[in-house]
Amino acid sequence: PWKESALQRGYRSSSALPLKDENGVPFGILCIYSSEPGTFTPEELKLLDELAADLAFGITALRTRAARRQAAQDLALLSFALDNVREAAFLIDEQAHFVYVNLEACRALGYSRDELLAKGVADIDPDFPMGRWPDHWREVASNRAMTFESRHQGKDGRILPVEINANYIEYGQKSYNLGLVRDITERKQAEQELILRERNYRTLLENLPDLIVRYDLDLRRTYV
Repeated sequence: PWKESALQRGYRSSSALPLKDENGVPFGILCIYSSEPGTFTPEELKLLDELAADLAFGITALRTRAARRQAAQDLALLSFALDNVREAAFLIDEQAHFVYVNLEACRALGYSRDELLAKGVADIDPDFPMGRWPDHWREVASNRAMTFESRHQGKDGRILPVEINANYIEYGQKSYNLGLVRDITERKQAEQELILRERNYRTLLENLPDLIVRYDLDLRRTYV
């Protein structure tokens, strides 16, 4: 259909030149028309081919620049979001090195971001020496996501009980473990207080001179 349309407009010759990206993959065509038949000489076609190559390079450069600008904006948005959540976030590579940490991770452990990025899992988690990491990595990769408890050590040496939500992700042909970490110090303290109260209650009951019997709602004896 394009040929009939061109003839109707008085064109008698044309040259179609592919526009290719840096990998040689065509992404468009530069079409040049003339009202005279056989207008384009071999020299002119060579010049037009060079023009098409320059045009393709310019378009590719603009698209790459725009893509990089968009990627930078997306990264800034992601970093802003992670810096405003309550959980400490650690992006970890297969060698257990920190690739990214958010502000909460720095605050919780007392390190600057640069200090923390120079460390790895074994430097802050006494329960994960390097010898244990390969098995843990394979387990997270197999399950895709895991939640477990561990301990983190701050810059000042204090130990924090933590709950870790580990997520296996792949990006740019590389694999990462995104760990979202929550301080569970208050939860552990509450659990210990409950255990202590139950222990004191049982000790009190065991030392009373009276007979004490406890029944459930079905009148089954649960304690004597």
